[in-house]
Amino acid sequence: MELERAQASLRAAQLCLAQGLFDGAVSRAYYALFQGAVCALESLGIRRREWTHRGVPVERHFDVSTEDIREVRRELSEALQRRIEQKQYGHTSIYS
Repeated sequence: MELERAQASLRAAQLCLAQGLFDGAVSRAYYALFQGAVCALESLGIRRREWTHRGVPVERHFDVSTEDIREVRRELSEALQRRIEQKQYGHTSIYS
């Protein structure tokens, strides 16, 4: 998988977020993470004929615990909630 694909998904997520398309933003952000994880694993020489969403064993190949994954999910959830609140109150920066 090419890193450019992950970067394009991230740009799409940012555009969706800026337009208030939250479901689309979350979907594109998920794919950016998935594609980025595949790129990272492949850079380590780990290859699959086909990558599935259940078949990206990040925690087995990196120093990432289940607790770390939960923390990232919590931080993403909080960031999205802040973005929603900003949107409701007229703040428009997608980088806050």
